[in-house]
Amino acid sequence: MDLKVMLSGKEQFLTDEQKQKIKQICEEKYLLEFKKIEDLDNLTFEIKDYQRGYRWTNIEVEALLEDIEGVNIDDTSEGYCLQPIVVRRVKGNEFELIDGQQRLTTLDLIIQELKINGHNIEFSWKIKNSETEVRPIDKYFIDNAKKVVDSFFCFKKESKKRGKKNKNVDISAFCQKLGKIFFIWYEEKDNGQSVLSEDIFRKLNEGKIALTNAELFKALLLNPDNIKNMDKNAFRKQEQIAFEWDKIEAALQNDDFWFFLCSNSEKDNEMMRIDYVIELFARTIVNQNKLEFGTYKPDKDRFSFLVIQKMIDDSQDKTKKVEEIWEAVVEVCNTLLTWYRDFELYHLIGFLTSCTKQVIGSHSLVPEKIGEIYNEIASNKNDENDKSLGKVKKLVRKAIFSEIFNGQSDERFKNAVDKAYKASKNNKTKEVGFISQIKYNGEGLINSKNNLKNILLFSNIYPYLASIKEDEKNEEIKQKRKNVQRFSFSKFYNGKWDIEHIQPQTLNNDISDLSEADQKQKIEEATIYAKNHEFPEIEGQNNKEKWKRFVEIYNAQTDDDECNSITNLVLLDSATNRSYKNSFFSEKRRVIVSRDYEGVFVPPCTKNVFLKYFTDLFGDGNESNNYDWTKNDSDAYGLYLADILFKIREWGS
Repeated sequence: MDLKVMLSGKEQFLTDEQKQKIKQICEEKYLLEFKKIEDLDNLTFEIKDYQRGYRWTNIEVEALLEDIEGVNIDDTSEGYCLQPIVVRRVKGNEFELIDGQQRLTTLDLIIQELKINGHNIEFSWKIKNSETEVRPIDKYFIDNAKKVVDSFFCFKKESKKRGKKNKNVDISAFCQKLGKIFFIWYEEKDNGQSVLSEDIFRKLNEGKIALTNAELFKALLLNPDNIKNMDKNAFRKQEQIAFEWDKIEAALQNDDFWFFLCSNSEKDNEMMRIDYVIELFARTIVNQNKLEFGTYKPDKDRFSFLVIQKMIDDSQDKTKKVEEIWEAVVEVCNTLLTWYRDFELYHLIGFLTSCTKQVIGSHSLVPEKIGEIYNEIASNKNDENDKSLGKVKKLVRKAIFSEIFNGQSDERFKNAVDKAYKASKNNKTKEVGFISQIKYNGEGLINSKNNLKNILLFSNIYPYLASIKEDEKNEEIKQKRKNVQRFSFSKFYNGKWDIEHIQPQTLNNDISDLSEADQKQKIEEATIYAKNHEFPEIEGQNNKEKWKRFVEIYNAQTDDDECNSITNLVLLDSATNRSYKNSFFSEKRRVIVSRDYEGVFVPPCTKNVFLKYFTDLFGDGNESNNYDWTKNDSDAYGLYLADILFKIREWGS
């Protein structure tokens, strides 16, 4: 048979030498055949737990679609061959799908899409997971693949152009091309020398898209070689592990729980969230045994799996060791859930997660500080729960102190806060002059914008912590606190954030691109500002001339030091920040209140600044307004920020 291979849009004939090589790879363990798609009609393929789920991205799905579309239906060759499928017959027309899940699932999605839209395709097959439901992470990739297929065929809009080729797909011709597709079909022979499907799977997947630590670990847990005799109790234990695995994954799919632990949302598509729990367990094992991460440098991205594999390989009773490891992993997850449910720890650890880095390798999820704290706690398992939580809080507070004061800060910053803190304690009055010296431009007490951003983030978390009494023991109060609104780390990490000036540093003198109504609004705001700041009268024959005159005065009289002080800075999402550019406080306030009303996440401290909440709490009592950010407002905000830094300073004692 003359077969032409289609790989990523490139055609090549499968030579006799290549066919022979395939047979050598198969040895005597497989039956080698070539099957058309129609030959798979009415077959059932089961995907076992040891495999990873569906993981194809846009790139792989589009490549397969391009391969099929590239088939020439007028070509005299008998068919076009896609990459292999490896199966083991279970009974009759039922097969275990060992390799080829990604290709076959994607083809199934393509065929179902064509059928839904009225194209008469006769062949079909059934793919089922051994798990009862599709996991959320698998569903994410499957739903994404459906969107790619839908876009490819332009079902939603007939006039829609496809990708870079800028042409529509001939769907009828595409259906014909499907009929010319071949698979190289490997079916294990029933020769009494059957090898484990897991071993075949691992061997075949060498050099392909790497499995995550979690997927490799799951294969270890469910490997029959690790269970003696595989009696009913052993099978039940494996079923229990699979059930508990799904429960942990389900818990981690709660974004509030997940982003309390991990700030890197970009890792989501590369890894399973349970990788976090497994990595934390592996790091603790290594630390307790005083082993260095460097032991596994040849493959540091497989750190967690290699640690666990070594534990199993070195044990005399693999069955018992597998059970011990899994029980320990479950305990890690339960500990993290306990931390998450504690109102104070949720905010403390959530903040620490945001400002500390991940370690080990590109596949690391656990922030360095969180790993250190968990290891410290895991080394003292005999503590009672309340005492243990108390110790965690103490460790986290110290870590936050270290991050703010010993991390990326100038030594002068630490000394200034320390001096003001001691003076405030002695004089019982707040010495907060140092606050205005914390600058955006790196010329003040802080030389790191990242540390400045951390302080501003903590200013949005602190109100939740301030409501907690240190000696709070009442269980009823604790129970009520569980229902109190929390800071949303999930919303925070899913946005992009700027350090925003409350009062603009400079203004653009050109408003010619604005409508007449918007120009008039600008002049009204400028007039109010000029009056409050004793500017000379704004002169000019029209709005544009008046605006240019005002900007000239404003920019000349603006104090850069005051504008760049932390008392004139907040965290704001990039979209809102760029929507109003260098507008006055009044316009910024209007936009922020409007976006908050529309459901856009506005951090609580940022919202309180523009609502002048701190002015009412800490101001000098003079009447305030909604049009301008005054010195009274700035000073009141500074007192709030000083409270925060003094509190963190206490944690370092």
